[in-house]
Amino acid sequence: MRILQLITRNELRGAEVFAAQLSEKLALRGHQVTLAALYAPDEEAMRLSSNNVAQVELNGRRKGRVEPQLLYRLIRLIRQLRPDVIQANASHALKYAVAAKLLKQYQGGIVYRNISMTSRWINRRRQQQFGAFLVHRADYVSSVSDLCREDLCETFQLSPDRVLTIKRGIDVPECLDRTGARKQVSQLIGCGLEAPLLFHVGGFTEEKNHMGLLQAFAQIKERHSDARLVMCGDGPLRSEIESEIETSGMSQSIFVLGALKNVRDLLTGADLLLLPSKVEGIPGVVLEAGVRCVPAIATDVGGVSEAITHNETGILVPENDMAAMATEASRLLANETDRKQMGSSARTFIKARHSMTHSVNQFENLFQSLTMPVRA
Repeated sequence: MRILQLITRNELRGAEVFAAQLSEKLALRGHQVTLAALYAPDEEAMRLSSNNVAQVELNGRRKGRVEPQLLYRLIRLIRQLRPDVIQANASHALKYAVAAKLLKQYQGGIVYRNISMTSRWINRRRQQQFGAFLVHRADYVSSVSDLCREDLCETFQLSPDRVLTIKRGIDVPECLDRTGARKQVSQLIGCGLEAPLLFHVGGFTEEKNHMGLLQAFAQIKERHSDARLVMCGDGPLRSEIESEIETSGMSQSIFVLGALKNVRDLLTGADLLLLPSKVEGIPGVVLEAGVRCVPAIATDVGGVSEAITHNETGILVPENDMAAMATEASRLLANETDRKQMGSSARTFIKARHSMTHSVNQFENLFQSLTMPVRA
């Protein structure tokens, strides 16, 4: 098959990273896959890497309405590639894929990958109407979790028969070098190997709730004065959060490392992952941490409860309850036995529920179903 993976920007963000991983796996199965980014990335953002997949930058300007020049560049790419299937990863990609089809410049199938709780992003009637218009013109929708699937169907009055939950797949490392990872982290931030290490990985955007994270960590520090918080990621709110860290007097304990390509390796050395998000689908970082035996403490939003079994593979706390997050983190930092058992359970759970092979199989079967000729 010829597959066009359409993403928002060529950056190390959740939806884009998985699209690149999926593309790589499909290419290794003999499919012709192209990964195309609609909008120009931020200048300092880390780019996606791929050995077997062609990457294209369409260099749009990211305006709310359809940008004619960007649409023209996409249509030209479609004519060149003649894809059998376009997978639109998130709403911007769907908007342009549907526009190309409405203009009769593309006749193949469109799969929309829903990555979050749709209703949390809609605050105007017009948004709901336009979103429904687009989604109903996709041939099929894949959703990252059952809760996100139900939310999408309800928000856009879409038949559940047209939406399939395909959980995010994770490559599971066979060997975990925790000692080596802790040494790397300690060298980066200048702390001892025994210091409690808390990680947060995510873009510096409103929905990731970095301000709440700082509040939780301040309370953790009251009980574990030697704790360190490592924040990996980039985004529009980074400078604001860095200023807040300086103002709070915690700059010797909180380290903003930016977007790193080796973040998964560093994560192996963490004691806990903290995720205080306001909106999530299935957070890939919880899965990446879990397969490295690092339990997560996360707010119970979106599909997070499908990635964490409360009190077994991690801890769920109510949305915006940073006191509860701090209490649970402090408890696990003080109890190494419970923490290690939870991490081991997380690895077992995620290996069983989030197989990359199974996820790729589901997408491949879905794409193939859209290319099969209809029988009379």
